[in-house]
Amino acid sequence: MCNIVLSHPSISRQHAAIIHGKSGNVYLTDCGSSHGTKLNKQRIDPMTRVSLQEDDLISFGASTRTYKFRMGGGEDMEDEEKSHTGSKRHRKRSRGDKKGKRTRA
Repeated sequence: MCNIVLSHPSISRQHAAIIHGKSGNVYLTDCGSSHGTKLNKQRIDPMTRVSLQEDDLISFGASTRTYKFRMGGGEDMEDEEKSHTGSKRHRKRSRGDKKGKRTRA
């Protein structure tokens, strides 16, 4: 389970759920929120499970932020992770190496 906190006055504490089904499909459910959940700009019915597809757009309440659904594991995602986290790891590793050399000498 993963909780994601979205800070907006129209978003409930338990606003919606993204569920991975046994079939391998992924579903979006609005948990009875006051201001609703939208999938591809269409409001979904509360407590109804709707199937998510790659690149679907999700928005919560009256927030103007939109989230793109991605299954992950694709080439674009892997390349982005490597370029984003790889540089940080390299910087941390090189800093650690410098510190290590200083303490050993």
